[in-house]
Amino acid sequence: VRSESEVNVSLIPGAITKSQYERTREKYRGQTVIPYCTIGGRSGAYAKQLAKSGFRVKNYEGSILDWVQNQLPLVTMEGKPTNRVHTYSDRYRVPDKYEQVTD
Repeated sequence: VRSESEVNVSLIPGAITKSQYERTREKYRGQTVIPYCTIGGRSGAYAKQLAKSGFRVKNYEGSILDWVQNQLPLVTMEGKPTNRVHTYSDRYRVPDKYEQVTD
């Protein structure tokens, strides 16, 4: 559920964008969909919408900030490894292993 500027910096490996999901959402019916954003607020709201539409969904609370706090890998939209992470706001901090991007 991250913005275009956020996903253009990095993604959790295997993730797709919200727009990619929306174009093919019926393909995922019957599977568990796990939306994420920066900390879980935007993805939580989206998870509620999906649940109302009959999708099996689980919000990733903590989202990408939780992911990097656990020092897990990130990739670019092209699937290449990166340590850059867009944090949406400079009020959040990431481990030194990562390069924080806010614009």
